[in-house]
Amino acid sequence: MTNNDYANIDATVCYHAAKFVQVFFHATDSRRVTVASLFSSDNPVLVFNGTPYQGDDAIKKFWADLDQTVHKRNVMNAHLIDYDVGYGKPLHVEVAGSVKLGRKTQPFTATFLIVKDDPDPTSEVYACKSCTYRFLY
Repeated sequence: MTNNDYANIDATVCYHAAKFVQVFFHATDSRRVTVASLFSSDNPVLVFNGTPYQGDDAIKKFWADLDQTVHKRNVMNAHLIDYDVGYGKPLHVEVAGSVKLGRKTQPFTATFLIVKDDPDPTSEVYACKSCTYRFLY
């Protein structure tokens, strides 16, 4: 592959990652009931500050019970995982910024494995297979 090929792949990865991140954090901050729909249909996992939540029901309950949030994203980094993990073109996405939870604002990081969850190979829609979210102290 040429450098131009790698640059094109990187641009595509960053486009899809940024699109997912924008939708995800908009949902967590203002459309909480839609957050669970952004997770994979194949047994998704959320680890929030070290506490795991596995499956749709647990993830829905977690987001429903969490106090209101306001996220400010400062940086995002994304990479194509170019080996077979059972999903087409999985992406590793890292986000850092600050979050206001209740009255307290603090830094956070979130790491996502996003996958094409649609069986249609032409689909460009990504879903979260795994999310690790942590407050920084």
